[in-house]
Amino acid sequence: MNEPKSPGASESASLPNSSESLIDLTPEKEQLPGGSSALSALGVFATKLAAKPLTIVISVLSAIYLGPEDKGFASWIVVVTSTAAFVFSFGCGAAIRFLIAGRKETLKDLAWTAIGIGLFNGLFGALLVGSLMHFNCLGGLTTSLPPIWRWSITLFIPVMVLESVLSRSLVGELRYKVVNLLELSSTLLYSVLLIALVLVAEWGLVGANFAYYGSRLFLFGGTVGYVFRDYRPIWRFDWEICRKSYSYGLRIWVGGLSSYLNMYIDSLFVGLGSTAATLGNYSVAVTIARSLLTLPLAINMVLTNRLVGLKKREAIREAALLHRSTFWLVVLTAMLIGLVGFFALPWVMPEYVETPVVFLILLVGSICMASFTIINSYFAAQGMPGRSSIAQLTGFAVGGVATPLMVGLWGGYGAAIASSSIYVIIAALMWYFFWRQDGKEARNLFAMRMTDWRWMSAQMQAAIRRLRKKKTTAKVS
Repeated sequence: MNEPKSPGASESASLPNSSESLIDLTPEKEQLPGGSSALSALGVFATKLAAKPLTIVISVLSAIYLGPEDKGFASWIVVVTSTAAFVFSFGCGAAIRFLIAGRKETLKDLAWTAIGIGLFNGLFGALLVGSLMHFNCLGGLTTSLPPIWRWSITLFIPVMVLESVLSRSLVGELRYKVVNLLELSSTLLYSVLLIALVLVAEWGLVGANFAYYGSRLFLFGGTVGYVFRDYRPIWRFDWEICRKSYSYGLRIWVGGLSSYLNMYIDSLFVGLGSTAATLGNYSVAVTIARSLLTLPLAINMVLTNRLVGLKKREAIREAALLHRSTFWLVVLTAMLIGLVGFFALPWVMPEYVETPVVFLILLVGSICMASFTIINSYFAAQGMPGRSSIAQLTGFAVGGVATPLMVGLWGGYGAAIASSSIYVIIAALMWYFFWRQDGKEARNLFAMRMTDWRWMSAQMQAAIRRLRKKKTTAKVS
């Protein structure tokens, strides 16, 4: 399913920037500290990486059973709830995370404050979204949903907002491994439920929605349960912390909103302005095309910490090396899966007529997203997150105008063109900012050498050895 990441666990803990570099402008050293926490996060992310192909295959198989229209309805529920969870968090989870990470407060003291903030924000979001649906302001696709599913969207928003705030709080306590394991377990449960309810029981849209809600409830229950079991929160609500959370959180939220919407504005406008079948086609293409990002994110997880603490010239050289190595690997992978997908999708999914072309268009955006991810790591590590903000805001300004126009003209095809255009613009701006740092070294962003491949392979092998050594030490202990 075309599922935006919930703005909690996975974005803040599993990657030094999957969406987190899109949502949060924290330097990499805060996102992935060294030592056992980093290795634990890396180990769980490696498991998630290995599970990624399986989840994509199951998602595609369930889409075949559902058909484009029901797939579109199921995807729309995911898009609306996940987007609402980010929008109505108002950045409070990230603010609480930083208060805890700075050792000014502890989760034991702040848990009930975080719960109160999460519930208030979630109930406000549920009321607003419910009112918009009641007055038919969320497009014809929402109006076409059976009443029970419209109610489910409203009721589920507080659950997702609260889980997001508590997950961020756990990241502040450096519980990377716990947050990642919960997110991984939720993802795997979602796949299992899709198999059981959609492929085996053939419950169709009902099964797909139960699978989604069931996996998110598991994540919510696991997060809340862990907080209460391990921290035994003190019963108190701190109004000063509440004030600080909104004051600081809204500043993060304003910058992060453009970044988040750049990723999902295409699906939002397809859902608002097109049919369920169009969104069904589009969501399958997005799921496959964005799987291309798994590779640069995995490499980024291992290598970009090298940039923290380096002098500017050294960091530029390392960033250029990392970028060109990853970029061309992504391009080659895109060419391979693009060729296979374009010819295989019409045969495997004949009902999804639009998907092959949309998929090819989105691959261009995925390549540029991968480039952005690497270059953004350099600026974050060097304490210059403003460049990313400028690029993201520019992309959002273009996308906010272009996407609804393109969707109105060409439906899913237009959304794909607009989405890829956003990330071409963002990547181009990041290339320009990098060139301003060092024009000579910027030319090496794309000039690949054979020694680069050997360097990258050696670094990945070293990281794997460190992980194995950690596991061996743990067993001995």
